[in-house]
Amino acid sequence: MAQLTVRLPQSCDSDGLALTGPQSLVLRLGSPRIFRDGDSVAQLGSLVYRTDAIIRMTAKTFTTFELVSFVPVDLEDVEIIMSFQGGPQNVSVALIEDLPAHTIVELEYAFVTYPEGLFVAQDGTALDLGSMYGTGVATGQVTFAYRGTSTIMQRLEHLKSVPWALRLYDFDAGNNHENWIDDPEPQHARLWTAHILNVAYLVTRPNFADRMAAEPITDNQGTLMSAEAKRGVHARLLSPRSFNLGVVTTVSGLGGGSTLGVASYVLRHDFFYGQQDGTTYHELGHVLGYSHASTMTYGSEGGKAGKGFTPLGMAFAREMEVANDILIDQSNYAFPDDHQIRCTGAGFEQACSWFMQCTGLAYDDGDEYGYCE
Repeated sequence: MAQLTVRLPQSCDSDGLALTGPQSLVLRLGSPRIFRDGDSVAQLGSLVYRTDAIIRMTAKTFTTFELVSFVPVDLEDVEIIMSFQGGPQNVSVALIEDLPAHTIVELEYAFVTYPEGLFVAQDGTALDLGSMYGTGVATGQVTFAYRGTSTIMQRLEHLKSVPWALRLYDFDAGNNHENWIDDPEPQHARLWTAHILNVAYLVTRPNFADRMAAEPITDNQGTLMSAEAKRGVHARLLSPRSFNLGVVTTVSGLGGGSTLGVASYVLRHDFFYGQQDGTTYHELGHVLGYSHASTMTYGSEGGKAGKGFTPLGMAFAREMEVANDILIDQSNYAFPDDHQIRCTGAGFEQACSWFMQCTGLAYDDGDEYGYCE
């Protein structure tokens, strides 16, 4: 069987001696990744994920649980927390040293694999879970959480306040609608995870609500909204909602209700290379019930210019980029071929857009090509 190296969290006795040591948990079942090249449209659309539980853990049997990371970034030192109905709460049961992007695995509980170990509760108490649950625990009796100290894990913590349910959706199942791509591909699913998580991260930044409250924004009647009203709109944006995420062809984006669609170029460029496009903010305005008469969609000077929700989102995102405060960008996204456009040399794809430049990149085999950035 394949192995996924997992280190049990260490605790110490009163003499300072370590009570647990490095261990391995066995990879039981499951494919290595979700959203793999070659997956069918039905497979891609069957996976529903949540921003507030972006690493999803589900009890599968009395002794195993499934872990799915919908984060398109390789993570380090992901701590797994378990609570037991009628028993210990918030117990640190394992520390995954390396969790590849979009991993799906089924793991045996560490206290089953290593029943002699002691596990640490939130209050620092060392617990002998092996004596309590060494033979397993009923699937409905446990809940899971995750945490970590790395920068990316700390940023993912902010998403726990955004209860969005998400899935890639085929809006053109009959391949007869001109505005939607015929068959969404795995790269679209992967890119959407990066894009939507970046959107969620932006709208949860500490001062975004204040900036939105101060921004001149008009409603569907063209009337300026009060600061209180705009805070209410922001709260609605962060309320529980479902998004069907699609890929648009003939226009830049479509949105409304549970529909949120953007063109492929938005997925490939927008959050990776400087947030030059405000399409997503425009469509979120439609999702929230605003028409083109409101500056929750178009800026006050038309399009993306002037004042309004879209210009604010674009400006705020650029400020985040300058502050190196973007959740996912070209430096940590795990699937660079999804968004890197080869603009010269081997594998030429297309010339760069006006706001990008063609830069050389050398591979280990000596071949060079330019890519847009």
